[in-house]
Amino acid sequence: MPTSITSTGITFPDATTQTTAATAGGGGGLRLQLFTAPGTWTKPASTNYVKSIVIGGGGGGSSPNTGGGLNPIQNGGTSSFGSFLSATGGQGGRRVPTDVPGTNGVGSFGAGGVNVSLNDRSGFGTANNNLTTNSTPTPGGNPYAAPNSIAEPAGSGGQGAGRGGVGGAALKGNIPVPGPVAVTVGASGGRGPGPSVCYAGVGGVVLVEWIQE
Repeated sequence: MPTSITSTGITFPDATTQTTAATAGGGGGLRLQLFTAPGTWTKPASTNYVKSIVIGGGGGGSSPNTGGGLNPIQNGGTSSFGSFLSATGGQGGRRVPTDVPGTNGVGSFGAGGVNVSLNDRSGFGTANNNLTTNSTPTPGGNPYAAPNSIAEPAGSGGQGAGRGGVGGAALKGNIPVPGPVAVTVGASGGRGPGPSVCYAGVGGVVLVEWIQE
């Protein structure tokens, strides 16, 4: 099984899980910290370089009864690891007057980084290249609150008449870290207005990986 990242933690290929913010145990070795909300990554004295993956929040889906243009609250938020790399959120779906899917977010990372393509996102949750969800989280919430939403990948767009765009994703290794790094996590885009069925997106995440002596 692939490494799976959800709002509750990390499941590794051997089926072991990590549900706290960082790996436990002493004696050095690989360390991981998963951010599902904004915070600060604290640099250990023995660590000078890290790898980070950032995923923006998914945009919300639109209702068939939504008129006009894009509702700004439907856009997913941007995730970032300091100034080193970031990923914008997916745009909300809309009806203008026909149903239009939201634009997907994009990664920005400078030299040495890569975009994580949609087809390579199975490691961040359920293997679903469309990355859309029928969950109904609290708009803008992260983690999200629907009972079945644990199976949805971070950054998924919400289903609707116009589906929400998925959050962008980027990865960068060998990031020189002189000190603490501010982390921003993109919130999910809210569902579009109107009485018909549509869904909010799924919030983003930031994963930081380093070797601690």
